[in-house]
Amino acid sequence: MRFVIDLDTLELIASATDRQAIAQVQGKRGDETPFEVSFVRAGVAEELAGSTVLTFGAKPFGKYDAGAVVLNSDFTLSGTGTTAKYLASPSFNTAELNDLYLIDADDSNDPAYVDLMAEFTWQIGSGAPTSTKTFIFRVHNDVVRDAELDPTALPTPVGTTAPVNAVAATGIMNPTGADNSILYTADNAGAAGNNISLQYLTPATQATTTVAVVGSAIAVTPGTKARMLISGTFSPSIAPVLIYAGTANGKAMWSEDGTQGGALTGNDQLYYDGTKWLLFMTTVGPDYSAQTAATSADYPDGLAFTVVTGTGTPTVTAATSSAAQVIAAVNLSTPAAALVTASASGTVTEAVAAVAATNLTGGVTATASPPYIRTAGGFLYIQEAGTWKKTALSAL
Repeated sequence: MRFVIDLDTLELIASATDRQAIAQVQGKRGDETPFEVSFVRAGVAEELAGSTVLTFGAKPFGKYDAGAVVLNSDFTLSGTGTTAKYLASPSFNTAELNDLYLIDADDSNDPAYVDLMAEFTWQIGSGAPTSTKTFIFRVHNDVVRDAELDPTALPTPVGTTAPVNAVAATGIMNPTGADNSILYTADNAGAAGNNISLQYLTPATQATTTVAVVGSAIAVTPGTKARMLISGTFSPSIAPVLIYAGTANGKAMWSEDGTQGGALTGNDQLYYDGTKWLLFMTTVGPDYSAQTAATSADYPDGLAFTVVTGTGTPTVTAATSSAAQVIAAVNLSTPAAALVTASASGTVTEAVAAVAATNLTGGVTATASPPYIRTAGGFLYIQEAGTWKKTALSAL
């Protein structure tokens, strides 16, 4: 189980390049679960001081004075510098944790899961400890336990054939435009996957591509500032498309490969330095740079840039989330009990014309473009663009 801790916010985040906060993680009772913990600052992994002692602890939710039901301080360092990871295997098979599940041979009162409050805390030498923000650790009850007995086998009925494996439902979202068709595949076959609905909402004025999940309904809100298109005549050349790469100095930033770090070879950057917007190309250093006059504008598109190093006049224009950004957002934002997996359906590119600002607009409603998947009367029904198509389950 991997954890990434943002040292700037003391939150669990999705990854070093995606600072979306993680408020809940999930595990299983009775297991010894391998943990892999890394620390990042401004999107770059770093190693803590050699004398650091890292601890993970979890208690019943809201019971701050209670003792820990899971606790481990035996983390060991693997790797150094930007490859540093801290490894341990906390036990979720403790008497204190088992007490929360009413393990009493009465299956009428068995909880499916228990929500614990958890945190990581670390102490460097004799200094004061530092802790992450509290997060929810949902521990699911275990199914297979010690001394399980094989179920009683029955004779094979005469004239039966082997059952056909269930097939996960699918749906394709393909708004108007080129290179933006996305295939969504249910992660679970049957009712859990058949009831999933998908919606593209009207893009919002934001750099992020956000995904909201309520039950089995998934809604994607693209950002009209998710990409910045660089045009004009200038030398040396700058990447024509920069994509959202998190925040810097309180405002969104964009880079050629979607990660932060001005020193990365070839990773052109566009970010706010606290007073003005900077645009520069990086190889061994900033070979080309341009900047605006001091401004507090939230976004740099449409601002006048003055060349500092190099020649030319760059123009910065905002563009809506690309299909690739939507795929990444959906795959990172669905719950741990994942609903769907998004993938490219055909070609998905980051070219300037690949996904125009109008491609993911329109405020699609529940009765129009998003596919709906249902089963009834022995048939699988898929609705797309207002048309229902059915296939006999026996044919799958």
